[in-house]
Amino acid sequence: MKLFLILVLVLLVYYLYFKKRKKVVRAKDEKRVADLVFDEACQTYVKKEEALKIEVQGKTYYFCSKACAEKFLAKTKNLS
Repeated sequence: MKLFLILVLVLLVYYLYFKKRKKVVRAKDEKRVADLVFDEACQTYVKKEEALKIEVQGKTYYFCSKACAEKFLAKTKNLS
């Protein structure tokens, strides 16, 4: 009888451990990766939802800050 109770207890602990472990693995899989966009002025990547968005001649550009956007716009004005 003691052996049976020990076996049941071990199986219960094993089941609860792996059930909890599956939830942790599933939670890690559900994390989303942020969409990154390239900042032309400072040559870095920025999260799309946090980036400053500007359209120039029908093309969309993304920037990390207003200063970078102004720097890029000044550079493009000099080229035209």
